[in-house]
Amino acid sequence: MLIEGFAFSHLLATCVYVFSLIFVRRLIERVIKSQAGEQWSQEYRLKAIGHVRSTILALVVIGLIFIWAEELRSFTVSVFAIAVAVVMAFLELIRCVHGYLLLMRSNAYCLGDRIEIGQFKGDVLSVNLLYTTLLEVGIGGKTSNQGTGKRIVFPNSLLLTSIVVNSSFLEDFSFVSIDIPMLVDEHWQRAKAILLEIAQEESQPFLEKARRRAKEMAQKHGLEPVSVEPRVFIRMTHPRQLLLTLRVASPWNLRDRIEQSIMNRFLEKFFQEEKLSIT
Repeated sequence: MLIEGFAFSHLLATCVYVFSLIFVRRLIERVIKSQAGEQWSQEYRLKAIGHVRSTILALVVIGLIFIWAEELRSFTVSVFAIAVAVVMAFLELIRCVHGYLLLMRSNAYCLGDRIEIGQFKGDVLSVNLLYTTLLEVGIGGKTSNQGTGKRIVFPNSLLLTSIVVNSSFLEDFSFVSIDIPMLVDEHWQRAKAILLEIAQEESQPFLEKARRRAKEMAQKHGLEPVSVEPRVFIRMTHPRQLLLTLRVASPWNLRDRIEQSIMNRFLEKFFQEEKLSIT
């Protein structure tokens, strides 16, 4: 009853206020129109009537705001709360769309690329407005190139907070890295030579094509050509231990086979020579 009485009083005040202003407007207009003849020209009378109507309209709006101030404040708060709720409900959706737009502008990756983002690593299978699908790789550790058979789906909103590492600069070629731990007093020089020899043999069929691809991509992006020649890097991991890292270029579809072939051939040849030297 209290609320109904409050609303009725506001409606009554609104009606009285509006009708009063309408009465005043008509009264003023009648006075202006009566000033015909030589005192006021027709153009001046029309301008005066227009000013009166604009003033009355402004007074109506201001008066209604004062009369209904409490209700307008409650309505504004309600609209704001609804808007916040809608934004919160669709926030992740908006972030996913934002991530997709960022991907389109940055060209961070496309179908077939091998990428790392956050804790995920794999080959891009599909990309749409909301999410990206990867074929996971990483059996035997994050540096492995072998597939796990798992499919990873992550929201595109991850692109807004994570760094994307794209390993597909050479497009249909990539680099295979193989780590060989050695003791300092072992024949690491011989191991390095064997690794290079095997890598050169394995990469020989496609090495020239890889060189051309590296040159094309360098010209396209205005960079120095990336060397695709097999290389072995040496790093000390302990006072008595070092790590031989072989880097060799490989077609995407052959990288797992080449990695395993090089590893198997190296182990067979290196340890066979070790046995012969011991005997």
